Amino acid sequence: MAQFVGKWKTINSTRKNYEEYCSSSGIPKDLIDKYRDVVTVMDMKQDGDKWLITYDTGLGPPQSFTFILGQELVTKDLEGKGVKATATLSEDGIWTDKTSHEIMGYKETITTKRVEGNKMIASTTCGGVTMTYELEKQ
Repeated sequence: MAQFVGKWKTINSTRKNYEEYCSSSGIPKDLIDKYRDVVTVMDMKQDGDKWLITYDTGLGPPQSFTFILGQELVTKDLEGKGVKATATLSEDGIWTDKTSHEIMGYKETITTKRVEGNKMIASTTCGGVTMTYELEKQ
């Protein structure tokens, strides 16, 4: 679990299939355009069983989520829309987020993340379409 703790910055040049993923998952075009070139900093902290993840997109105030692995979190996303999410961590070091977003008609999205050195490799799938990207540890 310790490998995920720290600040991670998206590397947009590694992102593959952004347009196709966003369009097929039902994200409105104005939001696809809004977030296309955003570089997000994700700060992951652990305190016992609790995790705190803060996202800073630079488009507004940072947004934080506190949760326990394996327990559903019901909250709002960066656009103020409903989100349901459950995060798990497998014994082989794969972090999995299963989410459903109001803005996407509550379609299920599965994101997996693994750490390789100072990089986090992420893959997000919704409706059979996958987007991949990397984050670099800061």
